Amino acid sequence: MKKIKTLADNNRRMLAMGCKGGAKTRIYLVAENSNGLGWYQSKRVFTQSTATKYVSSGQYSVVFAGGIEKSGETDWL
Repeated sequence: MKKIKTLADNNRRMLAMGCKGGAKTRIYLVAENSNGLGWYQSKRVFTQSTATKYVSSGQYSVVFAGGIEKSGETDWL
């Protein structure tokens, strides 16, 4: 991951978010759930500058607005 942000405690139990390098990227999330950790990614693809801005400020709610899905990108935290 190019940028990773550890999140403060929240009601969605999101632990961190991140994004990769490149012109376009998804935003990746990791959350604590009943089975341990759940790894997710945005369905929407963001420009690098937008993704970096959202990750830096910890705005995980914008990822939910575009939808999320399970991610194959794991163990980046």
